[in-house]
Amino acid sequence: MDPSTILILLGFLILILVTLAAVRYTSAGLIEISSSSKTTRRARTRHKPSDQEENHRWLLFLLVTAISLAPLQAVCMALHLFELISYQDSIPAIAPTLAGVLTATLVHWRNFQELGVARRKERTGLLAALLVVNGANLAIYSNFAVTLLALSAFLALIWGLGLRFGDRLSGFASLYVVAWFALYTSGALFSLLQPVSQTMSFVLYLLNTAAGALSLLLPAFLLYKLLNDQQNQLVFALRLVTALLLLGIAVYWSYLGAVSTAAKPYLAAAEYYPFTQLLAATVGGLLLAIQLKKRQRLYAPVFSILAALLLIMASNLGWIDTTLAALQNSI
Repeated sequence: MDPSTILILLGFLILILVTLAAVRYTSAGLIEISSSSKTTRRARTRHKPSDQEENHRWLLFLLVTAISLAPLQAVCMALHLFELISYQDSIPAIAPTLAGVLTATLVHWRNFQELGVARRKERTGLLAALLVVNGANLAIYSNFAVTLLALSAFLALIWGLGLRFGDRLSGFASLYVVAWFALYTSGALFSLLQPVSQTMSFVLYLLNTAAGALSLLLPAFLLYKLLNDQQNQLVFALRLVTALLLLGIAVYWSYLGAVSTAAKPYLAAAEYYPFTQLLAATVGGLLLAIQLKKRQRLYAPVFSILAALLLIMASNLGWIDTTLAALQNSI
């Protein structure tokens, strides 16, 4: 097994552990041990943590997660230094968890500031850890670092606006994803814009990346609304259908991306991964773990892992279909 494959598997392992730890570490209800003067037996009681306690625990969780990324990044840098792998090959091991921590920090930074002066050291430590990790990325692979920061900021903005404006924002964003996907897959968009200038090509890239990210962030947000809001049957059905539709679009998009990449013979199968969608699935799962309460938090790792599996399976299927079609044509 080559080093890049090991790092990819290690990255997904870290992602699973982070989401599961989020569910366990922040589960609502802290266990306290109290003793009575009449008996030596200790009884376990539960109390609901306050908002301040929840925010402090999430601040510590993000701090520990950000610090834990440093050793993994050091390994990636060492392998790159000794020319065992390129740094680009190690991106899947770092990017999903880093994007989740960045986005969660941006979304909840105001809550962390409300903890006051007593938690200033934790806030400073979180910022320092993120600065070190992103600074190393910027020094070695600037395109990746800038893309990751911009994508995390965009996802944080959409989630924050969604919490404020609710179904109005998610509805407009969903329409944008569906319309863009229809124009993109039909080829009508590119036929209308021919010839495409370099500036227009960059704009199309940004719009396409935004649509790809929203196709998996919005299902996570709609899942949060389904579990958290009081709603009638019509609203529930609309949210559920929209979430499933967007998830289907993301999976099919991954399939089409693999097909277009497999058509280029100079690229290997491992060259294509639904990068944007995988990041959005990770971020959506981590934000779900923060926003949901009690046992509902179990939906967070289920969403991230299920979405990632569907994306990778669709990508592999697209590669296999294209390869088999090429072999049949050559016979």
